Amino acid sequence: MFIDPAKGDFRVREDSPALKLGFKNFPMDRFGVKTPSLKSIARTPEIPPMQAEKKKRAPATVEWFGARLQDLGSEAFSAYGIAKDAGGVALIEVPKGSVAARAGLVSGDHLLQINGQRVEKVGQVQRLTEQFDTQPLTLKIVRDQTPRTLTLQP
Repeated sequence: MFIDPAKGDFRVREDSPALKLGFKNFPMDRFGVKTPSLKSIARTPEIPPMQAEKKKRAPATVEWFGARLQDLGSEAFSAYGIAKDAGGVALIEVPKGSVAARAGLVSGDHLLQINGQRVEKVGQVQRLTEQFDTQPLTLKIVRDQTPRTLTLQP
């Protein structure tokens, strides 16, 4: 909704809703280098092309032994009392009677490792589970900011 951003004219067009909210355009030539002698040697800045803001995707969610797992965004790690570099995924729902619940997992747990291997994304949980097939899975989790170890028998 700018007049000519490629040439540095960031005034908004007359049909812009910003004007209805009270924004007022101002001249684009009344700031920067003013002195004619300096203006003659000043370089014109390169203005990068405008890019549309990317929409954030919802975190990945999968079902695992009856529970729902979800990748965590960077701001969510502190809610679990762990640093982002610790990795892990959240158990956002663990229905009663599910294999995950029988192993002792509950909604709100944070899964960090399976059989000693670090977990960072829900896709890794599925791959590690397939890798260990029917072997018991030793799970390192964090619950209420306290590390715990559980065993899940597939």
